[in-house]
Parts: sequence; structure tokens; C-alpha cells
Amino acid sequence: MTGIQSRVIELQPGQIEIGPRIRPVDPDQVEWLIQSMKQTGRQLQPIGVRAPEKEEGKYRLVLGAHRVASLTALAWPIRAELLDITDDEAVVLEADENLARHDLTPLDRSYTLARRKEAYERLHPETAQGKGRAKQNDKNVVLPFTADVAKKLGLDRRTIERAIARFQHLAPGLHERIAPTAIARKKSELDLLVDLDPDVQGQVVDLILSGETTAPRSVSAALRRLHGDPTDETEDPARAAVRRFVTLWQKAPEAGRQAILQWLSDSKIKLPKRSAGERS
Repeated sequence: MTGIQSRVIELQPGQIEIGPRIRPVDPDQVEWLIQSMKQTGRQLQPIGVRAPEKEEGKYRLVLGAHRVASLTALAWPIRAELLDITDDEAVVLEADENLARHDLTPLDRSYTLARRKEAYERLHPETAQGKGRAKQNDKNVVLPFTADVAKKLGLDRRTIERAIARFQHLAPGLHERIAPTAIARKKSELDLLVDLDPDVQGQVVDLILSGETTAPRSVSAALRRLHGDPTDETEDPARAAVRRFVTLWQKAPEAGRQAILQWLSDSKIKLPKRSAGERS
């Protein structure tokens, strides 16, 4: 690992303390790694650890929680790189490894970038206002946070800033609650949620996670429910289609209605025959 003093050691799973992670371990990824290691017969990449805080303590994991879980399941010894770094340097390293992945949800990416920014600016407080501390051609320049991320990970500044804003505007306590939901996986849903007042965010999430069979499945549906609109995605699909068509018809100008009628005529749509019971 460039610029960091390290040496490779061999550890047993019980010697490693996992600790809190920026990104939780994905069981599917662990299983994939197990099968991959079985095929190759070895661990391809070492994990990253820090020395124990106390004598006889455990090594503190920095990088490779999925690899540790996989190697533990295989009961194999673990090849590790012992890193001489601080707490904030460990956060930056873990964040960079996660951000290099393509399967992060928008929520994961926002949280990871926010954590990285906090740690990076504690390490380099002179960059907190977006300023570096050396000349342009100086190889030792400390770049502002967004410039550093853009250079290392190829993300543009607007994407970085918007992602961080998503997490910063999320009400406290909601990160863990929405992480397994569709809100975390869809930028549009996440953006709609974080644009709400914090107390309304909580109410929306409470409705979505209520566990009821009629619980709304989206932020917009939950908002409609909060505002007293009974219409949401639990409505019968056929009735919903009719309602949307009637609304469209009522709002359409005369030319628009004529265009709809002409389309129906040109399409030669045949209506199904109704039974006697349906006509009564």
C-alpha cells in the first residue's frame, strides 16, 4: 500500500477484531469469495490490519471484512498486511476500497463519502475550505477533499457533493433503518426523502416499514398517505388505470380528447363482451 509502512503477517481468524464497518458484510459476496478461494486454493489478496491496542489483544481490521468472513468459514489462516496508520487514515483506506466497488447503493456511497470527508479533513484541516497547501506542481500537495476523491476514484465534483449532501440531510437514526430497503437503492427515492423535514422523513419511513399489507412501498405513496390521500400503489391496478385515464381525459383540451378518440379508432381496439351478470 503506497506511502504506508507495512509488513505481511499470518493470523488466525480468532486473532482479528472486525469492529464497526462503513459497509456491512454481504453474505452473498462472502459465499462468492468462498467458492473462488476453493477454486484457486489460496487467498489472493491480503487483508489490512492494525496492531492490537493492548498486549495480547486482537489485530484491528482495516480492509477485507468479506475476506475475513470467507476465510473464517474455510478455517484457513489469514494473510494480512500490518499497517502503521491512525484511526482517520484507517477510515480513509476503508472508504476508498468500498468506493472503488460498483455495487454500492446510493445510500452506501453517500455514507461512505461523508465518513471519508470527515476523516480526511481531520487529517488535513487546511483543506477544509477547499484549499490545498502546496504549489500546483508539488508532488506532496494535499488536495481538497473533492479533488482528492475525483483524482483517485474518477468521480466528478458534482456527484461527490450531491452524494454527501444526501447523507447530511438524512434525519438521524434513519440510515440503518432504510439501508435494506428500496429507498437505499434508488437515488430518486433517497432524494425525495432527504428533501423532507427530518420529522416528516421519520413518519414516511415508519409508514413504509410498518409491516402492514397495505403499507406504502415508496416515499411518494407514503407522503400521499400522510396527506390524507387514500390513493397509493395498493389500489387495484385496473381501477388505478381507469382513474388515471379519467383524470387525463378531464384535463385534456378538446383537441387532446379528439386525438385520443382518433387513436382508439385507428387502433381498432375490440372491447371484450360483457357477461349478463356484468351488465345487470
